[in-house]
Amino acid sequence: MSTIDPKEHPEKWLEQKAGEGADKARSCCDEIKEAARENPAQALAIAFGAGYLARSLPIFRTASLTLRGSLHLLPYVLGILGAARVYEVVRDEYLEDKQPQPEGPEVAP
Repeated sequence: MSTIDPKEHPEKWLEQKAGEGADKARSCCDEIKEAARENPAQALAIAFGAGYLARSLPIFRTASLTLRGSLHLLPYVLGILGAARVYEVVRDEYLEDKQPQPEGPEVAP
């Protein structure tokens, strides 16, 4: 592949790097699939171990506690957002009423 200068063409460089990364990910995925076809028992054991390890991590418990805690704040947050929206609508209507009206008779087109 040709090398693109990131300072001159950052969009093209980023597109090239993203394409290279996608190609590496595809080749790695193909290698994993092939290894799983050759050794299905080993692949199953690795998947089981990874799942057990992920289950034993406290990440999910922490996330569920955070979600439960934030659900108690939801009505207050929605109230604040609603009040801000009402303020914007009232302010816009007030500013429309305060705009100077043209003096004199209107001319029909």
